[in-house]
Amino acid sequence: MWSYVWSLLVLFVVCKDTIVMVKSTESPAAFLLPSQTGVDDSRSSVCSAPDPSLNYKPVIGILSHPGDGATGRLSNDTNASYIAASYVKLAEAGGARVIPLIYNEPEQLLFQKLKLVNGVIFTGGWAKKGLYYDIVKKIFTRALERNDGGEHFPVYAICLGFELLTMIISQNRDIFEKVDAKNSASSLQFVENVSTQGTVFQRFPELLKKLTTDCLVMQNHQFGISPDNFEGNIALSRFFKIVTTCLDGNRKAYVSTVQSKIYPVTGFQWHPEKNAFEWGSSKIPHSEDAVQVTQLTANYLVSEARKSLNRPSPDEVLSNLIYNYKPTYCGYEGRGYDEILLFFSGQRPPQSKASSIGLLDQSSGLVSNQVRTLKLAFVWKRHKMGRIMEWAARSDHLGGVPRKAVITAVGVFARAVANLCNRTTVHNADTLMTLVRSRPPGVPLITFGISPDNFEGNIALSRFFKIVTTCLDGNRKAYVSTVQSKTYPVTGFQWHPEKNAFEWGSSKIPHSEDAVHVTQLINYLVGEARKSQNRPSPEKVLSNLIYNYKPTYCGYEGRGYDEVYIFAQQRSFSKNKHPLV
Repeated sequence: MWSYVWSLLVLFVVCKDTIVMVKSTESPAAFLLPSQTGVDDSRSSVCSAPDPSLNYKPVIGILSHPGDGATGRLSNDTNASYIAASYVKLAEAGGARVIPLIYNEPEQLLFQKLKLVNGVIFTGGWAKKGLYYDIVKKIFTRALERNDGGEHFPVYAICLGFELLTMIISQNRDIFEKVDAKNSASSLQFVENVSTQGTVFQRFPELLKKLTTDCLVMQNHQFGISPDNFEGNIALSRFFKIVTTCLDGNRKAYVSTVQSKIYPVTGFQWHPEKNAFEWGSSKIPHSEDAVQVTQLTANYLVSEARKSLNRPSPDEVLSNLIYNYKPTYCGYEGRGYDEILLFFSGQRPPQSKASSIGLLDQSSGLVSNQVRTLKLAFVWKRHKMGRIMEWAARSDHLGGVPRKAVITAVGVFARAVANLCNRTTVHNADTLMTLVRSRPPGVPLITFGISPDNFEGNIALSRFFKIVTTCLDGNRKAYVSTVQSKTYPVTGFQWHPEKNAFEWGSSKIPHSEDAVHVTQLINYLVGEARKSQNRPSPEKVLSNLIYNYKPTYCGYEGRGYDEVYIFAQQRSFSKNKHPLV
């Protein structure tokens, strides 16, 4: 037991942090301005109440496309279909999760999955006839029926998806003509006097002008339809309004963005997903403005999906999410998609809840039903070193010494250290026991913080950092929440910018549109990284990307992380020719 006691002492000394009550981890905290770091008891934290008419856990269905997405390099199975991971990431970036709709699975199963989603994406590709065309038509028909029935159900049709909807609505499969728009970036030209309200561009105020002058959208298609032919088709002109056009390599105009006049249906003859999430072509624009185009397009789709009244069973959603499938890295040749998800007709999800829940091997990074190991991880960022304390909470711990006695003893010692340092508040033993029993692996029992006075009182810290924001914990105690180096591009967060858009394991995580915008402020990090002069060999970069590893879905129980990368496992492919040694 004394080994745990001394471990706690070392942690208290090294981290120089304040232990705050667990309440601060269970409810979103209120931010204060730097000038308001003092505690004012008359001030109350203000967290907006969720709008009951909105769905803050929207799910987007993405229809798979025939083939392997890599011209047979990955699979020649005639039952194979795929979804490029960039479409999944597009939906996730807007604050949604994804369920794959596998086009050639039994229709009954496909349409059961369709009932679980709040919107649909039809992706790019090449298939324009046969089963794929028929399934797109059936899903589109059901989407319109759901809207007619009072449910708000958005549809995004991208590239081939737009072409198919145009054929379906016009009832003319030959309505498109050849254009010169393969593998090139372009601007968008807004139709004269068009209103952007109620379209994907309604939240683009600062980018609208740049979209018309800079090459911020990616084109990769061989077919287009002229504005005159589009307007000349009665069915198309009744259903859609043209929002933007583009010029191909021969200066021929074609329709590039359309919005339904009645339904939440948007068509793109360009690729909003590529700017942020695809790297296989040097023509894809990756500037900060271009990435914002991707983000704002994602935001609009998901904001529409939040209006859906469909609230399926959480268990059904969890067992059908895209996380149940492993992505395949196919970008090591520096072309094509970076990642795809492969599906085979009749295939069960390889990570489905039915086959995975139960006694899990602890060596895999998961914790068995018999043993739960609680990890309190505190990263000492200097030199990228980490300090991890493992606290065993087994029933047979220390030869049968009751867990409560151990935790109480450690709590007493921690309280003594708190009194000595005069800057800590500690959980009581009952609270710790509750957390040990109920908290998922990876969620810390104790959260640390540092008061503004203690931060500023440390000469080294006050010289290196300036305090940007503070928060109030559940006991109205102020702690430093955001810092910025006065000299270096170093930013510290005592909050989680990543969770709002990408984690779903806690009901306390805010998923509103504003909250997702906070996650997207990661633009600042990447904006700083773009200034780096480091230009390593592309081959070495490709062979060491995170795509070389398979993520593990651990969100079946609806708590904890949704996905993790476990680095004890082998790489996902064998073509790593230039690993870093």
